[in-house]
Amino acid sequence: FLPQEWFPDESGRVALYQRLAGARDLDEVRVIEDELTREDEALPPPVAALLNVARIRVRASAGGASDVVVTKREVRVRFDPAREGAWQAVLQAIAAGDLAFRPVADREIAKDLPVTLEGSLLRAARVALKPVWACGTKGTQPGGDAP
Repeated sequence: FLPQEWFPDESGRVALYQRLAGARDLDEVRVIEDELTREDEALPPPVAALLNVARIRVRASAGGASDVVVTKREVRVRFDPAREGAWQAVLQAIAAGDLAFRPVADREIAKDLPVTLEGSLLRAARVALKPVWACGTKGTQPGGDAP
């Protein structure tokens, strides 16, 4: 995700990946984004995509998920066993036809995404995940900017 020519220090790139993976709220992601933003220069698309994935993961965690994987073909959400209520709400929404995800493993759901450009892919993942958090969290979503 982080282009070497834009971020040449390998240890700095690794540290940044670790900070983003450990971000617990949208404010932490925003601080990292501010650190990466250069005056009069837009973030490279891979960097913006990495920040968007971090935002998706923060929201997923608040919704009871332990992991979110976004690929070119699908978005997968794994749920924390300790968040049984969120998992059951998601399963009920799928059974009722209110959520277009499919169970793929124990405490894991997936939805196919269109094969598309990186920015559009992340928007598609965000749109796909919105009903998951709505049915599983009822008012516990973190606030902040949309990814």
